[in-house]
Amino acid sequence: MKKVVLIYPPVTNEERYGSKLGESCGIFVPLGVFYVASYLQREGYRVRVFDGEALNADLDGLCRDALNCFEPDELCCIGISATTMAFHRALSVARKLKELRPGCVVILGGIHVTANASDALSFTAFDYGVIGEGEVTAHRLLECLYSGGDPSQVQGIAYRGASGEVIRTPPRALIEDLDTLPFPAYDLVEDFSLYSPRVFEHHEKPVVTFISSRGCPGQCTFCDCSVFGRRYRQRSAENVVAELKYLYERYHFKSVSFYDDTFLLDKARIREIFNRLAQENIRFKWFCLSHVNHVDEDFLRFIRDNGCHSIHFGVESGDPEILKIIKKGISLEKALEVFRICRKIGLPSTGLFMIGHPGETVESINRTIRFACRSKLDQVLITINTPFPGSPQYAEAERYGTFAKTDWSRFTQQRPVFVPFGLTEKIMLRKRKEFALRFYLRPDRALKYIGTFFRPGGWGMLKKTFKAALFIFERPPARSAQAPGCYEDKV
Repeated sequence: MKKVVLIYPPVTNEERYGSKLGESCGIFVPLGVFYVASYLQREGYRVRVFDGEALNADLDGLCRDALNCFEPDELCCIGISATTMAFHRALSVARKLKELRPGCVVILGGIHVTANASDALSFTAFDYGVIGEGEVTAHRLLECLYSGGDPSQVQGIAYRGASGEVIRTPPRALIEDLDTLPFPAYDLVEDFSLYSPRVFEHHEKPVVTFISSRGCPGQCTFCDCSVFGRRYRQRSAENVVAELKYLYERYHFKSVSFYDDTFLLDKARIREIFNRLAQENIRFKWFCLSHVNHVDEDFLRFIRDNGCHSIHFGVESGDPEILKIIKKGISLEKALEVFRICRKIGLPSTGLFMIGHPGETVESINRTIRFACRSKLDQVLITINTPFPGSPQYAEAERYGTFAKTDWSRFTQQRPVFVPFGLTEKIMLRKRKEFALRFYLRPDRALKYIGTFFRPGGWGMLKKTFKAALFIFERPPARSAQAPGCYEDKV
């Protein structure tokens, strides 16, 4: 039987969030890896998955375990998935695999190689890159490798030519009917208890992560949509309910994190999903991300009554001019109205904000802080704007400020890599602390938040929240010249 091993690299919370206190931010099932795994299983492959992050695996042991899945005379194909922030760890894994078994074939997938294939494939530890959605392309590439075929005939990949140049084949079309994909290979998840939600999502464990659609029609300049694209595609209500029913009966989850870019876009589909779940007597608490333009009071009441206990809205800025620059497509008046409704009906809402947009000034940050404090938001999450490869901002960032884009390990959204002209890194981090203090130390918010700790599980929540607060106020670590184990072996 044909074999393949898939690896999610061992990124620590300290690396991901720039702090040892990052454990308050949770660990999620890497669904992309498990979708590829299930597709390959369906096509007859024997698949093993090693989630190095969840297992807190050491590099040498992880790579030896992966290689031990293959006999000495077998073709050894190993896929590694990586975000931009985790690219340096994926590179370390690839190098160790090549050191232990020089003939193994290492394939890189995920958002970073999709957005930046020329850079990623310039490192000799990677043999191929899968560009875009991984399921079909990974299968076609593996079939090519096992049959000794010509990789130039496989759509949607990148590889190095004879002289070391990076070659990209024509792109593969997006998967139109998402219902044709098998459910993620949950049978390969080693232990669901290894995964936990962010403290602000307030989930009961066990919790599952779920994606019911792909693509986002928004035009936000900070967002990289290179994997799933900007055309919205969704699974049918019947297909979504079938997977949730399977998970509910098999793993007895208590909470779901819906991580669609915009879960509530199609109200009719959402109503059908939860009406079908009610008919099956399946009920659970859930969280999602949404856009203020996609909800109204009647719909918010419906989702509240059907288990939604937390909803996160991307706001990004409280300055109208900044919203225009980043093409957010919302009005602050609409946002205030949505937050007011959420408060009125008892549905906790969280605003997602960023500091350090192109054109940002101290005054625009102050406007954002004032906006958040006068809103009816229950919580805010404040990150640092980071122009990721593949986003419109990445190509234009140096027109608006200084941009340190050589060390991908710093792309955590917690410490600035892009500093707008007129600001400094120190000012940005100071204003982030000020934002958190002014929002959470208002008497009504402080009392409300303290009250949540008297609920079941409140003591654990208190400890996590305290760590999250310390994380915001922690002194930034000294900047290293380069990420560990990085970038010396480019072609």
